[in-house]
Amino acid sequence: MKYLILHPADGSLNDDCVISVKFKIVAKVEAKDLQDAFVKAQNDFNDDYAKNKVRSTSVGDIIMCLEDQTTHIVMPTGFKNIDSLNEVHNERDLNPLI
Repeated sequence: MKYLILHPADGSLNDDCVISVKFKIVAKVEAKDLQDAFVKAQNDFNDDYAKNKVRSTSVGDIIMCLEDQTTHIVMPTGFKNIDSLNEVHNERDLNPLI
């Protein structure tokens, strides 16, 4: 499955898991499930991701499955489903990764 990885647009960490901040798409990864997408969005485990020159995905970042349109925020433990894409303000129209 294909997943989009989104980080806060201003480059900050979102460790308070605030979903009203503006996000931007930093990568697209191919993964078997949500956990695998998270692992593939780590600089330590994926040389291709590291080439994007963005930090590893962390608490408060967003992972979106393109196939089923589910969206999750990375929590301190696990993931939380975000019911509506309207909850995530991203720069999708401006990003060439899609």
